[in-house]
Amino acid sequence: MSGITRAVAIGLLSVAGVLAPVANAAPQQCDQTVGNSVDAYLKRHPDVKSTLAHRGQQEDPGAPDPVLSYLQRHPDVRQALITLSQKCV
Repeated sequence: MSGITRAVAIGLLSVAGVLAPVANAAPQQCDQTVGNSVDAYLKRHPDVKSTLAHRGQQEDPGAPDPVLSYLQRHPDVRQALITLSQKCV
């Protein structure tokens, strides 16, 4: 397995690990902004928020908001979180 293929595989596994607890989440109301829906989602799922914060602190120890920092560096995780947080009833 080449280095690039291995890096992609590891990246996909880490994304799956972060979002695994998110997959069975309750649907969200439809009348929220993206920021509000993500914030509400993370409040309802403190384990996901904790995982993202931990990873953000590892990658950028000085970040004032490690969750936001992590999501800014990982657009695939950010988009998956946005999609899940905006599922409507």
